[in-house]
Amino acid sequence: MKVSLATSDSLIASLCREMEYIRNRYDIINKMLKTAKDVYLIKRLNVEIDRLISRKDELIAVTKGFKSTTEEGNLSKLFLLEICKRPLNWH
Repeated sequence: MKVSLATSDSLIASLCREMEYIRNRYDIINKMLKTAKDVYLIKRLNVEIDRLISRKDELIAVTKGFKSTTEEGNLSKLFLLEICKRPLNWH
């Protein structure tokens, strides 16, 4: 059971890191959009923002699908869900 819990915690931690990357990348792209003048660059940045939002939605769906048999696992799941549900521009 201990190995399973460690694997679960590792997966949750990995998804938390991915959510943090998405949030940081979103901030960077928004800053770039404020100064961008090239129409094609603006389009590419907007496409990337759409992909980040889509990935965030995927992470929420994956998190809701987790089943936990322990209190620690349930707490980890709730923590990840809380992080995922925050707006991308949340600080």
